[in-house]
Amino acid sequence: MKQRLSIIVLLKLLFILVILPIISCSEPNFVDVANNKLPQGISGFTTFNYEYLSTAPLHTQTSMLTGYQNKLYRIGSSVPIQILDLTSNSWSNIPLPDSSYWRWDGAAVTMRDSIYIIATSYTSNDILKLLPLTNLLIHTNVGLPSSFHYPAYCTHNNKVVFFSLITEKVFEYNPETNKLSTVAPNPFFNYSNINLTLSSGKYQNYLYVFGGYYDLPENLFYRLNLENYIWEKLDLPASLTKTNINGAVFQNQFILIADTMTTYEYSFLNNEWYLDTARVPIYTRLLDGSLDRGEMSFFADDSSLYITDIVSDKIWKITK
Repeated sequence: MKQRLSIIVLLKLLFILVILPIISCSEPNFVDVANNKLPQGISGFTTFNYEYLSTAPLHTQTSMLTGYQNKLYRIGSSVPIQILDLTSNSWSNIPLPDSSYWRWDGAAVTMRDSIYIIATSYTSNDILKLLPLTNLLIHTNVGLPSSFHYPAYCTHNNKVVFFSLITEKVFEYNPETNKLSTVAPNPFFNYSNINLTLSSGKYQNYLYVFGGYYDLPENLFYRLNLENYIWEKLDLPASLTKTNINGAVFQNQFILIADTMTTYEYSFLNNEWYLDTARVPIYTRLLDGSLDRGEMSFFADDSSLYITDIVSDKIWKITK
């Protein structure tokens, strides 16, 4: 019995002396809110609620999340489209007809009674259309650049506006005419090995876009006027210029998740930045204590922001 207690004590000491320093060092974006010290450029504190909903039955190498009639559609790679019914908390799926419908590293948006999948694959690069009332998948034959992936995007006036770090221009897709056009230059343009670095979403008549760090020297923060397609550069706190963050627009704020302890909010109401005081349970940690960010995808409705990732395949809901 004494020997067993000694082993337990030694394991606890090992955790304190070895594991905890690894966790702290592996999370450079971590901000300790207990001492009420705010990073430079952050105006105050805020609080979000994080709720685990479900785990997708099929693992995907990529994920594009959208919603329709109280259901979440998790789209990606070569597996069937997975559907989570938020009322019954049950899963169903839509099989893909053939390999020409496989898609990676893009976005899915819902307009009226259609879902548009803005993504490419090795063999097929056109925008796909899903009719959720009949589960019918359709090729639009409107092609995207073959290297296009991880876009910033939104919908506006029944059109999809989007761009990738690797595209020189901003695109507008009109489903009614089934036409793709370029509407503005891309201030984030960088032709490199693109990572998942852009976060985006619409508030009022603006597309807000944050990110670029790792592919760019530092993060940028812009908004695109969707009425005249003119860009405006926004101020960014120095503490966020070289931080890997993923997020989306929800209601009247931009929610940006940095790590397992830190979420930031940019309020559109007063143009101020805030720091969440709650723990963030979404990210996965590896056995060595390092953070596995994976690829995240977001969908917002009037009341909630939904999140999924390709490491845990879980679905989370954020409310405020």
